[in-house]
Amino acid sequence: MISCSHAVLIITSSALQKLEIHSLIESISLPHTYIDVGWWMQLYTPVPPSPDLPPQFLAMTNSLYGTGEQKSLVTNRSHIGAWVACIIADPRTLNHAVIVWEDEVAQRDALEIGELFAATRGTVSVPTYVDC
Repeated sequence: MISCSHAVLIITSSALQKLEIHSLIESISLPHTYIDVGWWMQLYTPVPPSPDLPPQFLAMTNSLYGTGEQKSLVTNRSHIGAWVACIIADPRTLNHAVIVWEDEVAQRDALEIGELFAATRGTVSVPTYVDC
């Protein structure tokens, strides 16, 4: 079994369910590998406003949490398949958790990159500040 780890730092009912599932997998000795790829780079950088995008998506990519200085692990979405293939081909990963990342980026830096890109395209994306 290969599970998307998508680990979260906040304990929610879905996070608790995931932990229960992991416990069940391990209790019945089902061979497994948990894989976490961090954030997709394509979702970490804010996107310009567009009527084609759902408001929830815009809110997620255009929010700044706290000071925005904490770095997050990011992976290019188009590389995930290749990473997964390498991970499952390696017998050392069996019954372990593996984390993959291609870069570490502070959210404030990602917002600045998004603003620079938006400026070159003639669109502006205004971040929403979320107090933590």
